[in-house]
Amino acid sequence: MNRRRWLLYSFLFFGVIRPGLAQTAAIPFTLRVQQGASSGTVSNGGTVGIATDGIGRAATVTVSFTYRGASTASITAVDLAGSTQFTVTRKPQVPAALSPNGEVNFDVTFTPTASASATAQLAISWTEGTTLAGVFLVNFTGAAPEFAVAYLLQNDQNAISIADGGTIQFPSTPANSITTATVILLNRGSAPLDLQSLTFTSAGQEFQVLGLPLLPGSLAAGGSVRFTIRYAPRQSGSHTASFQIKLLNQTFTAIIRGTSTGPAFSYELLTDSLTSPLLPNVAVNLPDTDLGVTRNFVVRVRNDGDGDGVVAGISILGPGYALADLPFLPLTLTPGSSAFFSLNFSPTLPGRAIGRMRVGNDTFEFLANGLGARLTFSYGTGLAAVAIPAGGVIAFNPTPVGERSSLDFTIANTGTMEAVFASISTASNGEFSLSAVPASPITLVPDGKLVLRITFSPIVTGSITSTLRIDTLGFTLTGIARAPAALQGYRFSGSTGQQDPLQQIPVGITLNAPYPADVTGVLTLSFTSDSFAVDPSAQFVTGGRAVSFTIPANTTAAIFQNNAQQIRLQTGSVAGTIVLTPSFSLSNGVSITPNSPLSLSLTVPSKAPVVVAFEAVTTVSPSAFNLLVTGYATARSLTRMELQFTAKPGSTLSNAQFTLDLSSLAGTWYRGGASQNFGSLFTAAIPITLQGLPTPGTNSAPRPISDFLESVSVVLVGDQGRSNSMNVTLP
Repeated sequence: MNRRRWLLYSFLFFGVIRPGLAQTAAIPFTLRVQQGASSGTVSNGGTVGIATDGIGRAATVTVSFTYRGASTASITAVDLAGSTQFTVTRKPQVPAALSPNGEVNFDVTFTPTASASATAQLAISWTEGTTLAGVFLVNFTGAAPEFAVAYLLQNDQNAISIADGGTIQFPSTPANSITTATVILLNRGSAPLDLQSLTFTSAGQEFQVLGLPLLPGSLAAGGSVRFTIRYAPRQSGSHTASFQIKLLNQTFTAIIRGTSTGPAFSYELLTDSLTSPLLPNVAVNLPDTDLGVTRNFVVRVRNDGDGDGVVAGISILGPGYALADLPFLPLTLTPGSSAFFSLNFSPTLPGRAIGRMRVGNDTFEFLANGLGARLTFSYGTGLAAVAIPAGGVIAFNPTPVGERSSLDFTIANTGTMEAVFASISTASNGEFSLSAVPASPITLVPDGKLVLRITFSPIVTGSITSTLRIDTLGFTLTGIARAPAALQGYRFSGSTGQQDPLQQIPVGITLNAPYPADVTGVLTLSFTSDSFAVDPSAQFVTGGRAVSFTIPANTTAAIFQNNAQQIRLQTGSVAGTIVLTPSFSLSNGVSITPNSPLSLSLTVPSKAPVVVAFEAVTTVSPSAFNLLVTGYATARSLTRMELQFTAKPGSTLSNAQFTLDLSSLAGTWYRGGASQNFGSLFTAAIPITLQGLPTPGTNSAPRPISDFLESVSVVLVGDQGRSNSMNVTLP
């Protein structure tokens, strides 16, 4: 066994991938396997080796089967034939449709029931389009080691098998004589066996191990390695030792026992007022002790045997336990003689403390309770809770900006006395916050718990840290803030398409899917005139061309002023296109507006002029009056005005119909700056003077115009057609 063989077998353990069989036609799939950190591609007909570290111990390879074609494919079956020690786990549901670069993933697990090698074949049936079909084959070989231990005693050389936890029993041996046993480590399996370490433990010098192999290393299938244990007791009594062999995922332990004649030791524990016997392997209860206080005891060792006794070592293990005033070692005690040393207990942690003392080959156990508070910390809930040390790091799951992530932080007192906290707080940066914090001071009784809720609310992307302070302790809070989630699109509701002028129409916004955080937005109105003129009346009814809205978290409808789900806008009086474009952001101002936001276009078409109001003002003079015509022309142009006069019975009009050319006047108005504030609205004043009226007498008042005229009607004409006719009766 050498280092070169170890490297070879280590590679085999992680899986050997051999080239596949030559193929007569290209297969539009690739197959990749991974076991641990080792991975590779396997061609059709190739072989994958799986080696486990023992019978009954499973080894798994992950298989990724990827479609590399340009159309579509389907996985119709995944079958495994051969040894039942191979199984397909995480098996995909078939048929499984695949697009280009799509893949299915599953595991092949080898669980050996014996150490002999085993084989199996994996068949993946596939189709491509409607014409191609095939089967992709992969062969699997499995191997497992089988570890065994035996020993040969010096006096008979008969091989004796030993199970894990078994005993190598030496024959009775006189003090100061030597007996040996040869230990044989065997690999009865079909795969290399990984030997990590061999640890030999002995209470004294009675047992020694010789010829240990150089470890770590690998034991080939069918191979063996040996070493020797020597038993050389120096005093009477029973002696034990042990050795432990660590494999990759297994530990083998054997106890070594021997007996010899010689000295016999007895032990006592002395206090100021009490002397009590100490018996090996029998637990002794010591008085409870406050943290920071030290209790002192004296241990007496006496040789009650029939020969000199040697104490090779004195030691103790356990929190808070210590030895003092030890004699020089090794210590030789003649029959009837004694030695003394001190045992001290000074607890550093509350709760039960176990101490294990070894004197020569004898072991003693002490039990005591430390009195005081003991705090433990964890975060998370239930089985997912993560324990952290005092002053440790509390890590949050990655959280998108604008959303929240919360976890519970638990302080538990597993001690025997109360714990009191003066202050619990977080740095006031706003991204980490605390809730459920009791009023200070906070008292935590033994076996009590305090659960705090910590919330992570990132406002910028990146790695964010803060500090949770519990009195003098500082825990680091850390979280990754991801970019906010993208909107899944939105749509407009309410009015669409072509709209009449001078209308108030409703529009709304609805998300295609609920957003996980509160959203604020602005709906902006823009207007493009067909006549290169502005129309200030094209705006929202709330005033202006921008209106704010909100979308509460996990809802879809935009909410405008007065908690309405729609907002009204005025279409104006000028032909053109009204475009509504929203923008979206989180409550912290981070924009989540799509790169190409969807807009709503509303069209106000060019139509014939419209007469809105028509009135006559007759107070000008007895023979004259003014006509006032109010209207609009969405195209901002007029060609003429037609007036039709109707006389009163008994009166005659020589000219009952008049046509006024408005091309120049309308053009002057609409091109002038004054009209820009009115869109296409206008009011025209037409002075009318009647001639040929009867002359009143010297003492008579002039007759009113209404004695001669019944009414007047008006029609406006533009390039887009004739307006409605409106009539006014003269008063």
